[in-house]
Amino acid sequence: ALDMQRALSGEENPDYATVEADWGNALLTTGEAPEGERVLRANLERRRRLLDERHPAIGATQYLLGASLQFQRRFPEAMEQFLLALANAEAAYGAEHQQVQAILSNMTRTYAHMKMWNEGEQAALRSLALSTKLYGPESIARLSTLSILGNIQAGQRNFAASERTGLDVIALGRKLDSSYDATVGLQNLALGRADQGDFAGAIDFYTQALAASRAAAPNDSLTHTAGLFPLAGFLARNGRYVEAERYYREALGIRVSRLPPATWQVANARSLLGDVLISLKRYDEAERELLAAEAAFSADTAASAQSVVALRQPENRARLVRLYEATGDRTKAARWQPHR
Repeated sequence: ALDMQRALSGEENPDYATVEADWGNALLTTGEAPEGERVLRANLERRRRLLDERHPAIGATQYLLGASLQFQRRFPEAMEQFLLALANAEAAYGAEHQQVQAILSNMTRTYAHMKMWNEGEQAALRSLALSTKLYGPESIARLSTLSILGNIQAGQRNFAASERTGLDVIALGRKLDSSYDATVGLQNLALGRADQGDFAGAIDFYTQALAASRAAAPNDSLTHTAGLFPLAGFLARNGRYVEAERYYREALGIRVSRLPPATWQVANARSLLGDVLISLKRYDEAERELLAAEAAFSADTAASAQSVVALRQPENRARLVRLYEATGDRTKAARWQPHR
């Protein structure tokens, strides 16, 4: 379509820019965020040459560019684009438009990732009010923002509010048949209980979250890992390594059966399992998992994986250091120390 439009109108044409923006969005939705970013940056410059800066098409590209950066976990850069897109959308459409609500929802998520709790709460409350006005009180748009708000409130250590929001998310998620959001709501409740020192309550909510994800899909579905990893991680952080191993092994088994071996998802599951095996003093098994994880991290060259690999591979190398220090092998431990 892009080649056809180029032949019809040339590149310096609003119609070509529209098709180009659609192509950038298509790349984003298929997981090719870095390539989508490249296309969208070119599109933004093209639209600036062709259109007034206040034109809503420029804001639309800024919004998509922000989403691409958010996907790559480049949150400050994403927020910069979302703020520009929000100002554009409000000027073009007014403060109560669907585009404004969509931008606010993504800003809420980005603020949460940046741990900017107060800013995130403000964006969430505005997004919720607008989604209720536009779509009613029982919409996926409202549910999505509500689940992030619960996480923000937990970050603010406002546990009473986080628990109320979590219960709302669970109820609405079940009503809308959204098992993912119901799972997130239960996990937010677990986080609140854990931060209050209620270990049994946290385990109960994490277990309910896992049950919710299991009920929504077959036993080997990748969606189950959304319930398995938080429960296993909580158990490991509290010294219950045998139970944590069981859930990490189940999560790893699902990812191995569903994904190619040289992916960061499989690598990270192996790394987390290896970490628990170190704590259980099963060092040979831990070494196998951590070295396999290192190989998989290094082999995952997909552009969309690089931001996650850059975050998780150093964690795996730190676990290798911990392993070899525990076994007294200083030479191997030094090999995996970060170079300064």
